[in-house]
Amino acid sequence: MEKTVDNATKFIRGIIALIVIGLVGALIVFNPLVSGVVGGLVATSDLHARASDEVNERIYSTACVRYKDASTWDRWTNPGYWKLGWCEDYIDRM
Repeated sequence: MEKTVDNATKFIRGIIALIVIGLVGALIVFNPLVSGVVGGLVATSDLHARASDEVNERIYSTACVRYKDASTWDRWTNPGYWKLGWCEDYIDRM
């Protein structure tokens, strides 16, 4: 009989622990401060990507000439061309 009570007590304590963990997790996830920081990081990342795309649109005609004329071997082995990998999307416009 004592073993049954002990198991029931462990079960109830386990349920209470799960509820507390769930409440703490919900408090962290739905906290306005946490939501604001995560939202800010996402917005900043999106803003950076859009700004980078706009700059690439403006300069591809001058910056990608060397990349277009280079061989595949040069593009793969020369570090100077590694940063110009974005030019691959603009070669058909040149």
